[in-house]
Amino acid sequence: MKIKFLLLSLCLFICSNLQAQTETYTLTEVDNAPVIGDCEEEDPKVCFENNLKTHISTTMKVVNLNSGIGTKAYAQFEISETGKVENIQVRSYDKKLTKETERILKKLKIKEAATKNGKKVKMRHTVPVSFNLIVF
Repeated sequence: MKIKFLLLSLCLFICSNLQAQTETYTLTEVDNAPVIGDCEEEDPKVCFENNLKTHISTTMKVVNLNSGIGTKAYAQFEISETGKVENIQVRSYDKKLTKETERILKKLKIKEAATKNGKKVKMRHTVPVSFNLIVF
């Protein structure tokens, strides 16, 4: 009986540690935001947002659409503990906007991952992307 209890306790301990390692946080939950580029802001979270907007606007290409429906895409993505952009999900009214948003986010270079309690953590972020369009 003692061995079963010990094994069960060990299993629960290992499972809880695995759960803690794979937890994903939002920008408001992390202590330090991921680092994208150089930062002149005192607040790393403001710096992250500003550098993300700059990356999107400077990397974006003009998109040609056949209709004027929807000029925005909404993207959700994760930045891993190693600083890799992963699990990009995009919603938009047009596949061209979706593809361009994915292309932009795949080019995002993260210098340092987000941290919480001194440890690098995975972070999920959502951003709207507004496009300059040529409508035919």
